[in-house]
Amino acid sequence: MLYYLRVLTSLRVILNTVHTDICDDKMANNIFKSILTLATGSISSSVIVAFSLPLLSRLYTPSEFGIFGIYLTIIGLVSLVGCGKLETALMLTSRENERMILLKTCNILAICTILIFALPLLLFHTQFANYLGTKSIIPVVLLLPGALLMCWYNIFTVNANSSRMYMAVSKGTFYRAIVLVVLQAIFSYVFYGANGLILGVF
Repeated sequence: MLYYLRVLTSLRVILNTVHTDICDDKMANNIFKSILTLATGSISSSVIVAFSLPLLSRLYTPSEFGIFGIYLTIIGLVSLVGCGKLETALMLTSRENERMILLKTCNILAICTILIFALPLLLFHTQFANYLGTKSIIPVVLLLPGALLMCWYNIFTVNANSSRMYMAVSKGTFYRAIVLVVLQAIFSYVFYGANGLILGVF
């Protein structure tokens, strides 16, 4: 009798181990699929932008690309502090009510940050234009909506990742790259200088 109990106990341990290994394999497969989905979107968008550079370099001058680079740097820095990195807390909660509160708080913080940034921008718009290397006021004015859109994009990305909407993030990254390249190419014939590059972001 004791022998059969030992056999049953051993079988139970083996079955539990096999079940755990199966669950671990499924979890590993899910993680691998998620990483592959996100990487596909990022890599494909990078390829699209890379292949578009020969075309865009014929439509815009190096100095205009420089203005565009400075513009992206400024809105990137503002968007980093726009929500106080509170959007990362979305990864730590699974409750819908907490998620909604965090999303509302992030949006309010983003808008408040942009309004605070608007004051020195209005007072020193000439200095900002000189820093950007342009005489046009359009890039300076577009700093505010650009930074706000960047904040919203960061919130959307983190929220989608926390909700495991990896395909939506991947598709969003891919389509965003296509729209960016197409608009920048079209706007080169409509707007003067680096304005086409900047407006293409929107």
